[in-house]
Amino acid sequence: MLGKLKNIIKKHEFLYNLWFHATSADYKRNLRDMASGCVKKTDEMRREMKMLHAYWGCAPDQYVLYRLFEKKQSDDELKDWIPPYYFYAYWLPERQKVSNRDEFSDKIRQHELFAERKCPEPEVIAVLRKGTAYDGSGRKLSSYMDIIRKIPAAGEKIFIKPADGRGGKGIHILEAADNTSAADCFRFFKFDGKLISQYALEKKFENFTGIVQKGVHQRADMAELNPDSLNTFRFVTCTEDGKRKIAVVTLRTGRKGSIVDNVDSGGLAVLINTADGSFADTAYSSSEAFRAHPDTGCVFAGRKIKDWNKICGAVIKTAEKFPEFDVAGWDIALAEDGIKLLEFNLRLGLGIQITANRGLRREFAIDPEKDRIGARGGSDIQGNRKN
Repeated sequence: MLGKLKNIIKKHEFLYNLWFHATSADYKRNLRDMASGCVKKTDEMRREMKMLHAYWGCAPDQYVLYRLFEKKQSDDELKDWIPPYYFYAYWLPERQKVSNRDEFSDKIRQHELFAERKCPEPEVIAVLRKGTAYDGSGRKLSSYMDIIRKIPAAGEKIFIKPADGRGGKGIHILEAADNTSAADCFRFFKFDGKLISQYALEKKFENFTGIVQKGVHQRADMAELNPDSLNTFRFVTCTEDGKRKIAVVTLRTGRKGSIVDNVDSGGLAVLINTADGSFADTAYSSSEAFRAHPDTGCVFAGRKIKDWNKICGAVIKTAEKFPEFDVAGWDIALAEDGIKLLEFNLRLGLGIQITANRGLRREFAIDPEKDRIGARGGSDIQGNRKN
């Protein structure tokens, strides 16, 4: 019901703007900052917002959301910042020809697609549906002992991911607490770092829906950034002239003591040059900028991902296995034996523009004038699209 309501809202710019302005904390905070004074004069800001409204054909919320009122950029550079309404309500749906995008956010559904299309993913120990356990091939397991027997020795990690989890939320880590054999009836484990008995562990599984996966042994150069988290890439691919291309790549790294790397969960994100795999000079958290990792001291400038062309080729090959998605974000981990596909995202985080520190209109090959939307200066994208 909530998903259907959101879809209705997205089809009407007025309703979308009411919802966005009421729910976006970043927008409300930035709007207050803009009103309290900034580097640009009021007349200049009004002119720029009017220009962006005419170009994109919708409310220029990006001007506030991405603090363009502070940026000394040309009109052409300002046009590169994609407005949320245009991106989420029009551009993405036009390029993802699926009846229900929410279906594809389910981690179990994604695993089924990865297995069906032979994509390299971390080993799946079990799939749990409200407590009923299946192995990675879909065969029902006889008992929870079939899962517990696969829990590796101390030092190895197993990730328990809820089917509907997003942004690294709800992920649990399971480890052996000692070197006793899996056959021991009263074995203890570490669940998110705390001791737990086998009985208590089974109780946690009783009503759980999600997947249980072995942890990825990330490549040594990835672990240098932060050994406590699995540091992953977000590759965004899109289709241009009938071919898949990599539009933008960011690398996410966690903080000390954190198991996840998502910016929403306190991690950092740094832009990666799609041409050669080199790092940008600066990484960004949700509120700060860093020239080096604050916990490990790794400097971002000058670093480069080895085997970059090989990695990009593997990502493109994966994207080509999903012809129904012209645009998608692919979360990738690097193991010694190649890439591991963790998940894909159809609702891309447009906040990637903050990490890039620039708008990404050109990277996504977006041209609202070619789409016959921005040129007339209308505010109703849906109405203009019908003309």
